[in-house]
Order: sequence, then structure tokens, then C-alpha cells
Amino acid sequence: MKKENSKLVGYMRVSTDEQEFDLQRSALIKYGVEPDIIFHDKMSGKTMNRAGLKRAIKVCWPGDTLVVWKLDRLGRSLVGVIEQIEALHKAGVNIVSITENIDYDSPMGRAMMGVTLVFAQMERELISERTKAGIAEYIAKGGVMGQPHPILGRPKRRDKFKALYDTGALFRMTGQQVVDAMNAADPKLKPMSTASWFNTKDRTIGEFLPKDEPISKGDSDE
Repeated sequence: MKKENSKLVGYMRVSTDEQEFDLQRSALIKYGVEPDIIFHDKMSGKTMNRAGLKRAIKVCWPGDTLVVWKLDRLGRSLVGVIEQIEALHKAGVNIVSITENIDYDSPMGRAMMGVTLVFAQMERELISERTKAGIAEYIAKGGVMGQPHPILGRPKRRDKFKALYDTGALFRMTGQQVVDAMNAADPKLKPMSTASWFNTKDRTIGEFLPKDEPISKGDSDE
């Protein structure tokens, strides 16, 4: 409950327009939160940009307690909830969950916090392992991470570039002329910039050079 010289700050969240705050508001007021310092958001748990939660945290000072109906009101996942709780504890703000009957300022609450942290860390590691496995499988199947190469990763541009290279016309062109030719090759793509050409020129030309031939074969930078 409320400590001397501290205040209780309430936070509520519902996911859809059809849901109402009545149940949560009644529980917060019954716990002792003043109605005028109860903040709320009406949005999905997947949304992290929560103006109401930010306002609730902003009015909390060290020693204050943020009261929620359930812990899942604070985040979209166990990891998200724990990270929010950890940040508040570092700021000296306690957390109370009415439904779970958890007060992280009590010995039992801190013990439960420790157990929850273990599961949160397990979730982080599992997510990391799944992400790494997914990336490895994607690359093994020929996928390339990041944005496609502005020329080599664009079939029409690549074909046009190869034609210019094969005829030798490429090495009589200025950088701007090369860029104009690439943009004309596939007008549906986002226009390529001269900076992109200069940043990728060596790699692009090197793709078509014999292994023992140097990249520099004329001046196309002018």
C-alpha cells in the first residue's frame, strides 16, 4: 500500500475500442489510487508507443508506486514487461500488480521477480537462437541480408551494366552517365544516386572482371 510521502500512480490499458476501463479503474481506486492520477491507453499490446504509460511514468518520483491491474498491461511480452519493471526499479519506482497480488517492494515480490527474470532471460535466448537459425537458413538458400545491391541485385540494371561493360562503353562514361543508364534500365525502381554508384563501383565492376585483372580499367568517375 501507499507509503508515507509517496504516491500511487495508476495505469490501465485495453486493446480495442469495444473494451472499457471500468473494471481496471475500479480495482485501481479500490487499491488506493486517486482517480486524477490514473492514466490509460486504448491500443494493442503489440504497440510500444504508449502515450498514457509514458505520462504515468513521467509523474512517478523515487519512492512512488505504479499500480496496474495486471502485469501484461505494461508490455507486449514477458521480456518487455520485465524490461519495463527493471527500468522503473532503477528509477526507484515500485510496481504493484493487483490481479497477480504482486508487490515488488516486498520480499516475496522480489523473489518472484527473480524467478520471472530467469524465464525472461530464457525467452531472450530462445528468440536469439530462432533468429540466428532463421538467418542461417535464409543465407543457405541464397538470400542476402540487407538492401539489394543497387545494380547487381537488380536484374534489369545488371543486364544493362553487363552490356556496357562487354562493349567497353562503360569506361568512356562519366559517373552520372552510368547512373542515368541504370535508372533508365528499370524506371520502376527507386532512382539510383551518383553516391550509390561511387560507393559500389569497385565491387560492381569487379563482378565482371577476370580474377587476375585489376579493377581499374579507365576512368568512369568524371
